[in-house]
Order: sequence, then structure tokens, then C-alpha cells
Amino acid sequence: MGDAASLDVNQGFNVRDYPEAVGHIVFALLFAMGLLALFLLDRRYRKESVNPGTNGVNPTFNLTFKIAMIAALGIGLHALGEGMVIGGNLPNSADLLEAIGGISPGIAYVLHKVLEGFVLGVFAVIAGNASGRSLGVLGIVAGVPTIIGFFLGVPSFIDPAYFFALGAAGAIYIEIRLLPLASRNRVEYYTILPLILGFYAMYFAGLFHGS
Repeated sequence: MGDAASLDVNQGFNVRDYPEAVGHIVFALLFAMGLLALFLLDRRYRKESVNPGTNGVNPTFNLTFKIAMIAALGIGLHALGEGMVIGGNLPNSADLLEAIGGISPGIAYVLHKVLEGFVLGVFAVIAGNASGRSLGVLGIVAGVPTIIGFFLGVPSFIDPAYFFALGAAGAIYIEIRLLPLASRNRVEYYTILPLILGFYAMYFAGLFHGS
């Protein structure tokens, strides 16, 4: 979990240290490539909403279930890195809880998974497809990568930080998609409170992560 928090970027860029320098470059490229890939999928599957009153296309398009799937994929990329960290720590740990980092990091892990599930629920509701089956599909897309990452991480062949770079792209994609919806129809002041509560929820989960 410590590796997940630092992503190795706390080490300065040093061109003389070739492997480390290449790692920094790869992190940056993966973030950009991940964001580009998600938005290419978004462009393919989004559904523009036509506003008959303006005889044109409303720039705020309706979120479809396929868009919710893209958001779940973004979360899944982050979950893949988490699974790899836990799997990589397991050989040197007494049990799974110790591999996660202990009780406090374990609580943080559960809390932020709840928040990720809440985000997927928001996408499903906006898409008008919040059935149990649809939520289950989104949960599988976002959660199964944790299991895959766990088995990939046990041999410790790949640095999980690369997948966290991709996961960061997923977080940016989700923010870009949801924030415009929070302020449409001139209700900005009514959406400030849940936005602030969301940030504090992540802050609260982070308190356990670092303890």
C-alpha cells in the first residue's frame, strides 16, 4: 500500500539513473495513453442528446450504460494495480491482512471501494440502467481486475505503479464526465455540498491509509 501511495514519484528525475529515468517517462506516457484510450471509447459509445427547442445538439450528452462501463474500466485499471501490490506483499506477509498493510490500511481499502461503488451507481442511475444485473456487471468490470492483479503480483514481475498511472487516467475521465452534469441547468450552488462531501469522504479514507 505504501508503494501505491508514492508511485515512486517521490524520487527526483535523474538522467544518470537510466532505469529510473525511463520509469518516470513510462509513467507519464501511460497516464496520457490511458486517458486517450478512455476518451476514444467514450467518443465511440456516447449518445448525443438532441434538444428540439434549439434545433441542434445539446453539448451535454446523456450518459449511457456503455459510458458507465468505461468508467468501471477506469476504476478496474486502478484495482489491477491494487491487486498486484497485495499479491506482491503476500509472500513476505503472515496473512492477507498484513499484505494489505494492517487493520487501518484495510479499513481505508474497504472505504474507498465503497466510494468507487457509489460512483458506479451514479453512472448507472444517470444512464437510466440501475438494475441489479447492470450494477453487478459494472461491479465485475471494476472489481475482477483486483483478483487478476493479485495473481499477477505474486511473482512480482511487473511494477504495479504502471497500472496506477493508468488508473489515474480513469479518475480524471470520471471527473470530466460527472462535473459538467453537476452544474447543468444552473444548479451550481445546490451541487457544491455533495461535491465537498465527496472530497471529505476520500480524505477520511486517506486518514486510515496513512496510519
